[in-house]
Amino acid sequence: MELESLSIPEIKEEELTPLVKTLLKIVAQQQTIINEQSKRISELEAKVAKLEKNSSNSSKPPSSDITKPKSEQRQKGKRKKGGQKGHKANWRKIFEPEEIDKRRKIELKICPDCKGPLQQTGNTKTHQQAELVKKPVIVTEYTIIESSCPCCNKVVTPELPVGVIPKELLGPRLITLFGYMKAAMGVSITQLAEFSGEVLSLKLSRAAIQNTIFKVSDSLTPSYDKLKEVVPKQKVLNIDETGWKENGSRYWVWVFCNMQIAFFTINKSRGYKVLAEVLGESYSGALISDFYSAYVKYASVKQQFCLAHLIRDIKYLTTLKDEKTKKFGLKMLAYMRRLFKLWHSRSTFTQEEWKKKTSRFRKEFSNYLWSCKFEKKTDANRIHRRCLKHFDANLRFLDDPDLYEPTNNHAERVVRHIVQLRRASQGSRSYRGRQWSAKAATALATCKLQKRSSWSFLLQTVNAHYFNGLRPSLVTAP
Repeated sequence: MELESLSIPEIKEEELTPLVKTLLKIVAQQQTIINEQSKRISELEAKVAKLEKNSSNSSKPPSSDITKPKSEQRQKGKRKKGGQKGHKANWRKIFEPEEIDKRRKIELKICPDCKGPLQQTGNTKTHQQAELVKKPVIVTEYTIIESSCPCCNKVVTPELPVGVIPKELLGPRLITLFGYMKAAMGVSITQLAEFSGEVLSLKLSRAAIQNTIFKVSDSLTPSYDKLKEVVPKQKVLNIDETGWKENGSRYWVWVFCNMQIAFFTINKSRGYKVLAEVLGESYSGALISDFYSAYVKYASVKQQFCLAHLIRDIKYLTTLKDEKTKKFGLKMLAYMRRLFKLWHSRSTFTQEEWKKKTSRFRKEFSNYLWSCKFEKKTDANRIHRRCLKHFDANLRFLDDPDLYEPTNNHAERVVRHIVQLRRASQGSRSYRGRQWSAKAATALATCKLQKRSSWSFLLQTVNAHYFNGLRPSLVTAP
């Protein structure tokens, strides 16, 4: 805010001494400097506030918080190592009989001390141990012997046994293993080649392993395409997007998910057209997303915007110097606390009580927002306008608590695994690599949501691809 100019009484110039004239000139120059510096200070305070943004008061990812001093990252108080007080112990269960491949009895016939004969007491102890075999991979050579028929005058060639893939070096389980390690564990192609040589005693080039990964990708295509078809038919969807790299170029990973499915696609665009490609020009279901412009533009009549993102932006307002802005931020946080307290206690109300309480909150919150006014192009004005413009979309979860959630945390949790893979692999290098990443992430995330074994799903998919068997579906759990 600019300082008020000094009030100088009007005096005729001829009455002023040279010294007074000089002093007045200096005062005028200093006033100009003060005004310029005040403006600069306001600009710098705004920049400092932006630099102090973290995952708690902005949409920045939690990983960005590691730039904080270590003292700020530590939890208060000392904590003992291992399980905490009240933590339920979780002991490893013994292997079931059907899981045991080999049994051995161990007994002594002669006493190790006196060398006399021993008699069994009837008491036994059981010890179980799992171990890798010395050569974990079995290499089989098939000699295909041709025969001729004297009657038909034809040459007959026998077929390979069931489960053997023609013209393939690796069998279906080994192909699946490399695909699983790449998709679920983020192991690089180089590391897979080293693992194959060192652990499996099977020397393979990186090119051979990369081609194997693409074979798993091809086997996933039908299931992936089928899931894409049913995404627009879902009753509710959480949507989120995050960055991706391909040979240094910027791409975006999009996820469309709910409690049963997760569909990933990687696209050059971060715009509205991706939503239109996946969901169509309009979507009749409920959408839960953040306030990104593409979602705002696409917003359906059943849109629910993520309040967690809004709360982080409101927290940022409380860090600014302007008292009016800070007061608005604190008041908004108080409303958000009331709102979530109401949400978490919803099970204690009857439907009629819930309707009355939510209606009362809506009215009070709306009245407060309409009573506020802020200067244009300020942070407070931006949040204020957003709350008014999307008032219904921010609180739609109050109308249907069973359908909506107030935050988009589900999508953020689902997308976390592919973010970890991105850090490990630095993205993709080609279209096929990009497609593999999207299809593998879709399969793993959907299996996890449906509480299915992703290993079993991949193995069934590879077998179905090579042997024309029954292909497992991602649409619904078996």
